Amino acid sequence: MIAAFAVLFMRKSPSAWRSVSAALLMGASAVIRPDALPLIFLMAGYLLVRRSGWRRAGAALAAGLLPVAG
Repeated sequence: MIAAFAVLFMRKSPSAWRSVSAALLMGASAVIRPDALPLIFLMAGYLLVRRSGWRRAGAALAAGLLPVAG
């Protein structure tokens, strides 16, 4: 979970790859600790609030839910 936040908050405006990798890390964290599942949605909301674009937010949401669905 801490690695996901570190990847996401490392730069001012996260790139698409950085957003997806942070969401994948958060998804892996949610598999181990189900308490982290709402943080995937909050991460996508953060990307929308930062005006990173709906494509980055959607990609991050899909990447974060991928390990959980698996």
